[in-house]
Amino acid sequence: MTLGGSGGTARTLKKINQDNYSAEYLERTSTDEIRCKIRHTVESQKDGEYEPLERHNVELTRIEFGINPDGSDMKRVISYTIRAGKSADQGASGNLAYAMSYWTDTTSVPALLGWES
Repeated sequence: MTLGGSGGTARTLKKINQDNYSAEYLERTSTDEIRCKIRHTVESQKDGEYEPLERHNVELTRIEFGINPDGSDMKRVISYTIRAGKSADQGASGNLAYAMSYWTDTTSVPALLGWES
């Protein structure tokens, strides 16, 4: 798995685990660690829902070693989840996911991190 990085540097993560509709990828250097977990599940059907929802989750974690003023590690986590009915049109779900990707690829991230809503 290849990810874009800060300053345009690509990072290549190697698959370290795969089971039960999930996978985990990792790249560790002397200065940091990047881990990506991908999970797919079907949720229990809740009252008022037409059908159970499929849940597709990606969690990306970066740990920078020893960069805090006290010498401790800095950890950052971002996650992304798509939830849709099992019979939902994947194209429509994909369009919504692309809309979120566009939103996070613009000026919204600094605003979000600046506590704007």
